[in-house]
Amino acid sequence: MAENMKASYEDDLGLRSAEEVDATLQILMKKAEAGDPLSQFNLANAYRTGMGVPLDLVKSHHLFKKSAEGGAAEAYHALGNSFSNGEGVTVDLKQAFICFMKGAEEGNCACMSSVGCAYSRAEGVTLNHTEAIKWWKKAAALKDSTAQYNLGCAFDVGEGVAINKSEAIKFYKLAAEQKNVDAIFNLGNAYRTGDGVRLNLRMAVELYKQGSELGDTKSISALGVCYQQGVGVDVDQIQALHFYKKAGELGHADSQFYTATIYHFGKGVPVDKSLAMKWYKRSAAQGNVQALSNLGAVYSVGDSVPQDAREALKHWTKAAEAGLEEAQVNLGGLYENGADGVPRNIALCLKWYRKAAQAGNMPESLYRCGVALCSNGNPEDREGLSYIKRAAERGLPEAIRTLRGFNAVMRQF
Repeated sequence: MAENMKASYEDDLGLRSAEEVDATLQILMKKAEAGDPLSQFNLANAYRTGMGVPLDLVKSHHLFKKSAEGGAAEAYHALGNSFSNGEGVTVDLKQAFICFMKGAEEGNCACMSSVGCAYSRAEGVTLNHTEAIKWWKKAAALKDSTAQYNLGCAFDVGEGVAINKSEAIKFYKLAAEQKNVDAIFNLGNAYRTGDGVRLNLRMAVELYKQGSELGDTKSISALGVCYQQGVGVDVDQIQALHFYKKAGELGHADSQFYTATIYHFGKGVPVDKSLAMKWYKRSAAQGNVQALSNLGAVYSVGDSVPQDAREALKHWTKAAEAGLEEAQVNLGGLYENGADGVPRNIALCLKWYRKAAQAGNMPESLYRCGVALCSNGNPEDREGLSYIKRAAERGLPEAIRTLRGFNAVMRQF
């Protein structure tokens, strides 16, 4: 019913001339004032989108409320969204949940799906995965694609239900048939990895293409990965760049980073440091930690830009605070040695080396922290030696050599 109401609204306002649009709005306004719930719903949408009337979220919220009170269950979903997003009203997740529940009890599948989401996220109600599954199943039975997708995710990871990959795939497929882009993307990933289905790289690519045609940036970016790595298609760096740029232009931060690295290192195209910087900055502006880290590296050595330790410090700090280990190591090194505009600071050096070493994903992190601790006035620092030993155990050549040197010195005493 909600889709029918939306279609009616679009048909009413999707006329050729401004005069006809205005005439239709006048009719809607009269009907809305007379208490017609459908007209109130459609007019609320007009004010919410600014179609034919000035954008007015307060009026939109008021009309959605009237429409819901007049018996339009679909309006409860729009009203709940306005409370969730603070559109024309202060954000109130409890009130949003009440609206979604009222619509759900009146049989609106979108509201049922939103009730499930509220229970799964503890938004306006106590966290309850069992209730989330219950409401998603009700909505999914009414062919709500969002609920089908959410059930797929629940069975995929075992949230509120036991992990069941076959059920996950079933619900992803049902949602994908209705062009749910998130389900299409997850289904593509399943075929790419063989998770719950037989490995089928060509099918994965076909699904990513479907998602791409629907404008999904995740699928567009995944096509870039497929062409760059030869997953289900022949390696084609030009095609990879095409899809990364397409997703990047639509705001996909990871694709912006991938585009930057292609230009930075000349992967299939001529090196273009200027374009690399443009894309790194766009990605970093969205908080992509790898882009922040690479910008720090570019500024630290003056790679196509003036060398600027303070800019390196700024970008590495953001990436390090977000938990990127390589940025923490680089930041520790910057403080260890100091640079123009960045005084040497052993306390901060050790702080960031320790954070990186505690993550322990890179043997270099362990080694750099260990050497810094041992160099800080105590060559027998137990903590430092333990980090160097761990790096050596993971095969880092310089750690092995350093440990042998320490052992040789100790044997002399």
